[in-house]
Amino acid sequence: MGSIGRLWLGLWIGVLPIGLILTACENPDVASEPEDAGAPSAQPLADANSSKSDAEVYADALAQMVVNVVLTDDGFEPSSLHMPVGRRIKLVVRNRGTQEHHYRVIGLTPRNLEWHAPAVSEAEIEAVIGTEAEHDSHHTTGFAPFRGASLAGIKPFGDEVHAYVDAALGVDMVLFVPTETGTFEVECPLHPEVSGKVTVF
Repeated sequence: MGSIGRLWLGLWIGVLPIGLILTACENPDVASEPEDAGAPSAQPLADANSSKSDAEVYADALAQMVVNVVLTDDGFEPSSLHMPVGRRIKLVVRNRGTQEHHYRVIGLTPRNLEWHAPAVSEAEIEAVIGTEAEHDSHHTTGFAPFRGASLAGIKPFGDEVHAYVDAALGVDMVLFVPTETGTFEVECPLHPEVSGKVTVF
């Protein structure tokens, strides 16, 4: 490189930082105003009214695992599911068939079992008022610790993972925590030829 090339390179390297400093000083978005001592500090990601820290909010989000299943007139898709023991599961069941379909996991012992409750009748509410189940249902908006009978008259028990969807309804959701490992059969009481498996690891 000749002496003129080195001179231009030296000027360029010397002028570049000065130009960046001048640009930053002229940019109103970069300029800072004096901090008001009485101004509130930046809020954490958690809601300002919540007592949860950022770590607790993230832990809650990670604690729930969403598992999707499609029920068709030919079976379950997927036919086999895997989920970790002790983790909160949100089972979302969609009906893509033309009839009522059920997703009943046989023998799986869940904890904190709740069903999606888009519309709970007054009779169902009266049946649990004053019980621990009624108290707990207030803390999970949109879910209840019981599920009414399907159009075919099949009512899920309160101690098993059992979702059902009428063809017109489209979707059902169940929240639960599996408490033991193993492989469990899945059935549809209305269609015994349909089966599946849930493996808890």
